[in-house]
Amino acid sequence: MKLNYVDGRYSPSFFNMTLMTDERVETAIERYSETFIHEFIHYLQDLILPYNIRLNMGLMRQFLNVRRCALEGIERPFDRWGVDERLLRLQFDYTIGKNKREEDYVLHVRKMEDAVAVYEEAGGYDEIFTGRERNFRIFAYNIKVNDMRTSYNLGARDLLEYIAYKIGKRHYPLARELPQLPYMSVDLLFEHYGLSSVPEDVRVCVAEACLYNDNPMRLLLFQFLEKEEMKRMLCHMSYDEIYRFLLSMEFRTTDGVGEAVRHKTYRKLKQFETDLNVGYFYFEGIRNWITEVSDFAKSELTDRFIFSDMYRMSDEEFSRTVSAVISRIGFPLVMNRKRECVTILSGGQNSASGFVQFYVMQEFMGYITGTGEKRCPVYGFCRANWGSSSDGCDCGVKLKRIDNKDCPYAEFLKAYGLENRV
Repeated sequence: MKLNYVDGRYSPSFFNMTLMTDERVETAIERYSETFIHEFIHYLQDLILPYNIRLNMGLMRQFLNVRRCALEGIERPFDRWGVDERLLRLQFDYTIGKNKREEDYVLHVRKMEDAVAVYEEAGGYDEIFTGRERNFRIFAYNIKVNDMRTSYNLGARDLLEYIAYKIGKRHYPLARELPQLPYMSVDLLFEHYGLSSVPEDVRVCVAEACLYNDNPMRLLLFQFLEKEEMKRMLCHMSYDEIYRFLLSMEFRTTDGVGEAVRHKTYRKLKQFETDLNVGYFYFEGIRNWITEVSDFAKSELTDRFIFSDMYRMSDEEFSRTVSAVISRIGFPLVMNRKRECVTILSGGQNSASGFVQFYVMQEFMGYITGTGEKRCPVYGFCRANWGSSSDGCDCGVKLKRIDNKDCPYAEFLKAYGLENRV
């Protein structure tokens, strides 16, 4: 039996997924379960992994920077970032890996060269997260594949996609084969560095542990794949031994800052809850959801490698786990290609809700940093879900009916004092 399949996309930091079909969203979720689960794994990664949480908090800080600058008006493309915001954007660009078009992904890797590091010095104060002066050397890693004909930028995206792909493949064995880069980057790297005997469940666990670091790919290469002592450990220790070792080990940054997995998880979750609550202070439904997510993550998802656990679960246990998570915290926004949306609330309810503000925030940030469309950034979304729009929404971003209570973009601008600033 061949599974039904469509492409999907998850938007990091904005908690929404898109299933690339014109079918009703509820129908698509049921019909394309493999795609839904893959994007659902990315959603959980956003809520629990320290690397993702740092990106989420960085986005909130960038938005606060925009609000500070808005007193003088916002000109597009917006580029008036403070020192901290520039550092965060630089860290993201270097550590996430390049976002290639699907046709640029490598379907089959015949040969891989060693990863080559490139870096940029970025000293100064990391005021956002530590309040102390730190010297940053931000690394990115490039590899040449297939007789040097293709250059590929490795990054955290490779680890995130690898984990989601392996969990999906484990529980949907007839799933469609995807390009080796980025979905199988970890397997290719393990084999290239002489670790082909390391079991797949150990590889998934190592990939997850690396995402507790601010530069996951650097940690994978430097700490695991290029370190002889660690390579011997990976080859000879059992999965359970590796699991316990990774939970207890301390990861140190290049400037000497160290932190154990457990402590880092609790600290990041606390910061995550605080920053998101500040960022979405004006939207009560979102604030309630943030509190519920934080409580759930602390009680059910910490002191463990949840994605490694999900990989090793039986199909029945995996299905129960996904259902339990959805029942507890839901999924803020699921859309189809036409941008019709539903919110999966706790208890299994489907309806539009205040979570549309996640999408509004996403489109607003894209709008102010871009140079293209001048129309209201959520015009198409409103047309798809409510079938009508306010006067002027299709001809300019400055709303002519700012008092329209049914306009989510007007609600967003007024909540943050941005009306007539954009």
